[in-house]
Order: sequence, then structure tokens, then C-alpha cells
Amino acid sequence: DAEIKIRAHDRPVDNVAIVDLLPGGFELDIDNVGTGSSLTPDFVDKREDRVIVFGRVATDEQVFHYKLRAVAKGTFIAPPPYAEAMYDLTTRARGAASALTVTDPR
Repeated sequence: DAEIKIRAHDRPVDNVAIVDLLPGGFELDIDNVGTGSSLTPDFVDKREDRVIVFGRVATDEQVFHYKLRAVAKGTFIAPPPYAEAMYDLTTRARGAASALTVTDPR
């Protein structure tokens, strides 16, 4: 399970693109993108190597969920997600990278 937590600090921000690159050794479970999320995007672009969420970011914390499937075993680095207002390039954010270890992909 993957989740992206996001909130705006001063005021809600419209037209935000949130990009989350998938770690190597994983593939996106297309059927479980956005299920149970408090963030309701205008559009979600599901690609082979990333999930891109477009929408409005409110001042309260919102969460976007999706599922991944491990396809290889090993230790992988999940790149940090990032967000940027599409029409105000001075408004942006970056998350933290993390490491994942897969011992038995199924």
C-alpha cells in the first residue's frame, strides 16, 4: 500500500500536479488507485512508472492511496513524491525518499 499525504499551508491551492515515481521492482495495481482516499482529484494519470494526481490541495491534510505489486526481490529506493502548482511555479513541495525490502514477491 502506498499513500501520499499533502496539505497547503496558507490557503488552498488549485491546479496542483502531484507526481509519485514508483520504486524499481514494483508495478501499479491499476484497479486500486485512489480507493479510500480523502483527496478527491480532478484527474489521475496512471503510468507504468508513476502516478500523477491533478487537483486542489486544501489546508487540512488529505491522503491519496494506491496499491503496488512487488515483481522482484531485493532492496529498492522509493523516490520522493513532489507536487507543483501548474500555473504558479513558486508553489511546490517535496516528500521524503524511503527504502523497501522485498523478500518474496508474489
